[in-house]
Amino acid sequence: MLLTLGVLLCACGSSAVTVERIPTPRPQPTPTPTVVLGFRTGVSDVQPKPHHAPRRVVHLPPPPAGPYLRISPNTGIPRARNVTVSGGHLPPNHSVQLVWSTQSVLSSVATTTKTDKNGRLSITFRVPAASPGSYRIVGEVGGTPLVSASYTVTSPARLSVAVQPGRHALTLDVSGKRFLPNAHLNLLLYPLVHKARGTVLARTQADGSGAFHIRINSNRLAPGEYMLSAFSTGATVETAQTYFQVVV
Repeated sequence: MLLTLGVLLCACGSSAVTVERIPTPRPQPTPTPTVVLGFRTGVSDVQPKPHHAPRRVVHLPPPPAGPYLRISPNTGIPRARNVTVSGGHLPPNHSVQLVWSTQSVLSSVATTTKTDKNGRLSITFRVPAASPGSYRIVGEVGGTPLVSASYTVTSPARLSVAVQPGRHALTLDVSGKRFLPNAHLNLLLYPLVHKARGTVLARTQADGSGAFHIRINSNRLAPGEYMLSAFSTGATVETAQTYFQVVV
């Protein structure tokens, strides 16, 4: 820091020295341009992994230790169809006759096949049209029944009824579906009382799709609960039931 001396003279003859401090100027900052920093990013496409549906694994039961037969499929509607009959643990290189059986009674529906060197067989069998119930395919070796497998016939037929009261009579709107195509049907009415007998209420026929609709007027139905049954006539019997109530 610099010091500047000044002499000041007084009128009375005396003198004094005063020291005056002058501040040193500070340097001013020099402005500089702002540097803008940046960076680059790269985005790469990520391909999604293909979704694979889980593979369905069918676990078949192990074959029995002794001779056996299997039917696939082992259930169906009252129509003729082809099924696969397979078997094993049978006498090797032997003829086997497969016979359609109803309630332990062998029918004339049969086919003959032959086992391989390991005692196995597999053949297409034509199941006949049959009424709902349980059946069997019996395998005979040398005329002796040796093995059998069960087959179940179920009916998909459905029946419904709507009761419409009138002044002098009741009207029953009866509808059915999934019967055999063009099947002739009897409609039977059963009162749900002890030892009551059924009566034929009407006769009708299904169309080509197995459906029908009929309207029945009756003035003889007493109040109570009833079962209405429809069954087809002919070699193959197919049935369906429904229930309704008559209220005064």
